[in-house]
Amino acid sequence: MAVDTLKLYERLVKANVAPEASREIAEAISESSAVSLEGLATKEDLFALKGDLAKLENKMEQRFSQVDQRIAQLEVQLIKWIIGVGITGFTALLGLLKIIKVI
Repeated sequence: MAVDTLKLYERLVKANVAPEASREIAEAISESSAVSLEGLATKEDLFALKGDLAKLENKMEQRFSQVDQRIAQLEVQLIKWIIGVGITGFTALLGLLKIIKVI
């Protein structure tokens, strides 16, 4: 943001501020309000970033889909193991009961 130091100086002098003080105030305000545009993102930078984010989002969606599929596979395996352990335990219990002649 550009500051018109001459106008500011003239307004300060008109308001009965000493000319030397007016000059110093105008210079200080001009220096402090100077904005460096270096390092700020441009529209092109933002559009490029938007494209990069879209690519990243697609990769994440693919990865989440793979993780969901793997979880589903593990759930099936877990259910098989639970059923297998249950049948084995029940069979072992029946065998034990036959040995002690309860059945």
